[in-house]
Amino acid sequence: MLCRVLRPMAQENRAEVLEIGVVSTHLHLLVRAQPLADLPKMIGRMKGATSRVAKRDMIAPLSWADGYDLETVSPADEMKIRHYLRAQPFRHPAEAIEGWEGDLFAMSETKPG
Repeated sequence: MLCRVLRPMAQENRAEVLEIGVVSTHLHLLVRAQPLADLPKMIGRMKGATSRVAKRDMIAPLSWADGYDLETVSPADEMKIRHYLRAQPFRHPAEAIEGWEGDLFAMSETKPG
């Protein structure tokens, strides 16, 4: 659900979601953004849209924190960050979401061959 909402919203805001890491208490996104991307606006829209979809589809109550953390990473560290995001259910097993198989789109994009 989140992937289907977040990816197009990023594209609308001059960005591309490379990886999503999710547990029940928090979400990590690895995003590649163009220099003029308005990231605060994009994040605000993402929070609102995903909350509405979760409520509409009665998936789960989704409550976003007021703030967010934004960091830059080196392209050389991309795979390290991807692995970190994919490991979220193992890093936080009590918060893992049953049935979440990871960001399957991102995983299919990074497989060799």
